[in-house]
Amino acid sequence: MTDPKTYVLSPIGRLVQGDAFKGRTTDMEGNPLTYKTGPQAGQPRTQYFTGVAFEKARIDQFYQQINGQWQPFNLFELAAQVGRLDAPQCFDQQGNCTHPKWAWKIIDGDAPEHSSKEGFAGHYVLKLTSSFAPDVTENQGASTLDESSGKPKKGDFVQIYFEIAAHY
Repeated sequence: MTDPKTYVLSPIGRLVQGDAFKGRTTDMEGNPLTYKTGPQAGQPRTQYFTGVAFEKARIDQFYQQINGQWQPFNLFELAAQVGRLDAPQCFDQQGNCTHPKWAWKIIDGDAPEHSSKEGFAGHYVLKLTSSFAPDVTENQGASTLDESSGKPKKGDFVQIYFEIAAHY
């Protein structure tokens, strides 16, 4: 894996899944979450999850600043670039992912299995997970929020700063 990290400040999207303040300690089957590798392997862990929807009709109008220049926000291409750098063995010579269990964490909200979920239709949904509770601020960091604030809640508009990394 490469050492330099790739961080992205997203355009404004809508929180459609998860909770910034409530972490999970079990998986979907009710089994305890544990660290799989590293010095904490086998120890319990907490995972924080959010899903943020970005309107498809406007995604090409979003821009991000990279190396001092404004470029279109193309999360798909950025994720693919990071994947090819961090895990080249999972891609063929043409740059196509060949790993059967690769999960992009970006879903099409219009896909039949997702379109009936509130806030998904007409959007791309970015699924974010972390073992660390996110820092949540309001008004460009003017105030730090906690669980007692009731914000952000599902349906709220949010902007997220996150790291893209390959995990396989």
